[in-house]
Amino acid sequence: MDQSHLFSVEMAKKYGVNAAIMIRHFQFWISKNKANGKHQHDGRTWTYCSVKAFTEIFKYWTSRQIRVILDKLLRKGVIIKGNYNPKGYDHTTWYAFKDEKRFVIIDKSNSQKGKKGSSKTSIGIDGNDRPIPNPITNDKTDKSTDQSLLPPNEMLELDLKIAEGKKFFLENLPKVFHNRINRREAATFARITLYLIAECQACRLKPSIFYKAIDWAKEAMVSNAASKKALFVSKVKQSTGFKAQKKLLVG
Repeated sequence: MDQSHLFSVEMAKKYGVNAAIMIRHFQFWISKNKANGKHQHDGRTWTYCSVKAFTEIFKYWTSRQIRVILDKLLRKGVIIKGNYNPKGYDHTTWYAFKDEKRFVIIDKSNSQKGKKGSSKTSIGIDGNDRPIPNPITNDKTDKSTDQSLLPPNEMLELDLKIAEGKKFFLENLPKVFHNRINRREAATFARITLYLIAECQACRLKPSIFYKAIDWAKEAMVSNAASKKALFVSKVKQSTGFKAQKKLLVG
């Protein structure tokens, strides 16, 4: 499935597109680590990743290009690097923002307990954390807004929620259907995923739609419908405006 790598226009204007993409990557994981109280060292929040791992995340960059981008961010004073590996032979590089307050955004709706039934979410590249759903009552926003018009902190918060929702959806949909999904059905579900991501990024849907979609799948599975997966897709179409070619889905 295609992946989307986002970046801030302001960061791109200041540091270049490649650097802006990498900054967004660090913002995502360092913000999550800070919210979860992970990897706190010397007054900063850190994340770690090897150049080899970066090439797996950013398949369109070579290892040399990644080193150039990281060196530029180090030289410009955006990030700093360190080594907090527990084992001496491990030389994986750790990264933190030099000015954490400028770049790191904490999603308070997920980190504060006892407010409107919200719960702390947890997802990180540095561990095996699993996201905990944090449903929002209304799936539709009050109005459609281009994400690029949002303030940088709101863009980052939206990206975090979309990523968590997508991960939850992709992990749980196969489980609901007992991993009995053929190629055509998988193609339809992939299109649904991409559609929901795009609608959330355009602020026409809220990220809670991913959790709602799993509820619809569960409802379809306990129904008397002849084609439970077709019923699920029908509910998605009815609720979100998704349009699927009928031939892609076999009940």
